[in-house]
Amino acid sequence: MKLIQNIDVYAPQHLGKKDVLTINDKIIKIKDPGSISADGFLSEAEIINGEGLLLTPGFIDSHVHVLAEAVAKVDSPIVLRKQRWKDLRSLE
Repeated sequence: MKLIQNIDVYAPQHLGKKDVLTINDKIIKIKDPGSISADGFLSEAEIINGEGLLLTPGFIDSHVHVLAEAVAKVDSPIVLRKQRWKDLRSLE
């Protein structure tokens, strides 16, 4: 569990400075700075100072999101990602 405090968040629109709580590397809450307290249940959370950092979605597989826009609506990014992985594996 991690609490990232005062990080600049884009989701994809700019949300400004926020506190972000993650559990098992999944975002659970995004709230205004100082509104998520590390008391009680969160006392074991790793606290990360997000000052000067950016949190943005989609950079891990940004190529998939761009590709998905160019393909027919019946194709999903997940299907495209799996197909691309199969194509890459066949080159071995």
